[in-house]
Amino acid sequence: ALVDFDGWSYFYKFSFLRPLGEGSLWQLPRKFGVDVTFSPLSYYLSNLTILFLLSLFLYRFSKTQKLSLFAFITVFAFLFFGKAYSMQYVIWLAPLAVMTISQISSRKSRRLAFILYALWQTTEVVISIAYYGNLQWLANRELGISNSAYAMLALLRYVCASLFAVFLCKKISYQIKKKEKSILKN
Repeated sequence: ALVDFDGWSYFYKFSFLRPLGEGSLWQLPRKFGVDVTFSPLSYYLSNLTILFLLSLFLYRFSKTQKLSLFAFITVFAFLFFGKAYSMQYVIWLAPLAVMTISQISSRKSRRLAFILYALWQTTEVVISIAYYGNLQWLANRELGISNSAYAMLALLRYVCASLFAVFLCKKISYQIKKKEKSILKN
């Protein structure tokens, strides 16, 4: 930043000024045929809301939780609900998710977490293929995957990923509360 501020700041300016991406949650209504335009203000307000809720969660469990859940949930929140969603984001999320799953003490819950993880990853593969199929359909309207079919698959991906993230947060926070009660009893 000190040597080439313009080059360094390019990424931040680009991200701030770029429109909502085709793969993002924000574009799903348009893909379903609903003419909704989100203002930049609504996007930034939602991100501030996510930051506030995430901060509350992190503050509540900051003394008793390992870094992997915090890293996963933070990266998840801002990537999945960001302006753009790209398939390579899964490369960042997947290892953090597996590390967090390993912290679940109950074998049954860990097994369910892996099932939810596998379901989410399956939808990621499907949406990766559908994304390019939708681009093909947009180009010629004869071949590929229509906007509505793509939107249904993308929505399914968001639901599966969100269920997985909520499950992880609930299981880990339950374990922490249980551990805290145990410590207080002793």
